[in-house]
Amino acid sequence: MAEQFPLVGVAPGSAFADAVLLVVSELVTNVLRHAPRSPVTDVGITVAAGQLVVSVADAEPRLPDLTDDGMGAGLRMVAELAADHDGDLSAEPAVHHDGKVVLVRFQIPS
Repeated sequence: MAEQFPLVGVAPGSAFADAVLLVVSELVTNVLRHAPRSPVTDVGITVAAGQLVVSVADAEPRLPDLTDDGMGAGLRMVAELAADHDGDLSAEPAVHHDGKVVLVRFQIPS
């Protein structure tokens, strides 16, 4: 994934690139911890209109609690990293299968 960063204008090894990689790692770790029976984990990265969007989907239909009181340390860190780059964290039911998708949006630094 990191080798694709230059194609979208992200400097490998930059603080932004490191934040994106940390977010992906944390979200995949959350799937392993909180949806261990999920037969699917899909990780996607989309770039459009100056935003980089990370999506992690699994087959666990229960949405994470994204309130300040409900988030664990990992999701709180993800939300803070997104906010540091004028982005956000959200979760929604998956469209093409049972489960959910967690989305993290970042503004790509110019």
